[in-house]
Amino acid sequence: MKAAIITLYYKNNNYGGIAQAWALQKYIEMLGAETEVLNYKRTSPPMFLQTNNGIKNKFKNLPQKLNLKINNKFAHNRYYESLKKNFLVREKAFENSRDMVRHSCLYTDETIKETADRYDVFISGSDQIWKPGTIRDAFVWGFLPDGKKRISYASSISMSNLSDAYGKFMKERLAKYSSISVRESEAARYLEKISGRSVATVVDPTLLLTDDIWNDFAAANRKINERYMFAYMLGEDVRQRKHIIEIAKERKLKIVTLPHIEGYVRACDTGFGDIEMYDIDLPEFLGLIKNAELVCTDSFHGVVFSNIFETEFFVYERSVLDNRYNMNSRLENFLNITDSRQRLIDISVPVKALNKIPYTDFGRVKALLDKERKKSQKWLERALRQCFDA
Repeated sequence: MKAAIITLYYKNNNYGGIAQAWALQKYIEMLGAETEVLNYKRTSPPMFLQTNNGIKNKFKNLPQKLNLKINNKFAHNRYYESLKKNFLVREKAFENSRDMVRHSCLYTDETIKETADRYDVFISGSDQIWKPGTIRDAFVWGFLPDGKKRISYASSISMSNLSDAYGKFMKERLAKYSSISVRESEAARYLEKISGRSVATVVDPTLLLTDDIWNDFAAANRKINERYMFAYMLGEDVRQRKHIIEIAKERKLKIVTLPHIEGYVRACDTGFGDIEMYDIDLPEFLGLIKNAELVCTDSFHGVVFSNIFETEFFVYERSVLDNRYNMNSRLENFLNITDSRQRLIDISVPVKALNKIPYTDFGRVKALLDKERKKSQKWLERALRQCFDA
């Protein structure tokens, strides 16, 4: 049997995004099905764009937004030419990482209907594919004829205050799914309400796989031959970076960074870090986490892999100036599941006080995650069996 997975794969320059696609494919193939991730390029206009919900919210955080834009523009003008070759190197590393995921030829909104007869089951995969502004009809298999088997695994909305039009659209599309799961409990409650269907909450695909699989996948060679902290920051909060520098000084660690990770010159990253790296593919990224003395991050997958490799970590809330987006819900859920909220720190906490935080009991964390993993594995196995046995 052959399964198609649709997620944010096309030119995805994000380690977590690539890792979750690789993991979902890997686990489904362990169950005995052949899979391809669709190399789907969105060519239709965005759907259900959210408004700023009034004048007040439109101008909320405006000074900070303008300041960030000005600083990034200045940094771009000053540093882009010297960084251009590094960006090309990183793009090649991301391309190599994506090629580790078995994928289809390129499809667009105009051609994706050609996949209808090439697969036996169609899976809406993890990541924020159901978020207004991101969602397209393809992400809910709207082009498929009736009778085609479709499920979702850990799809994400990551927004609230959703429009009536969005709810109506999702109700119509999800009526044709045999099984539905998402990665946030809030999204599950919303979809159950609008659809009248049962919606499960499951773990991120990276957590479907056991630690030994990730240890085998991570790069074996150590990239840094001295004691270091890996600072993997997706947000642009300069204050958090200053806090990280203080932690590194307190613990006598070099700071390893992946600067300008979002693909443009970011003012917050200029001058931050002792060792800046660009030529890093997914296994090497995992190796940086695995071999670090400490990870400081605002990334969900940075925290997940820190736990998988038993690397001590501190996590900061992701700084987002647009109040429509909640980038921290799945992170908070993970910390609650693993009873690790003490690792979520604030820049107001003196770095010496961090030494009093107990070390993570990774044995206990693994036991808690194993329980959640088995529940999600069981759900996915049952959902696929219903499709293949039908």
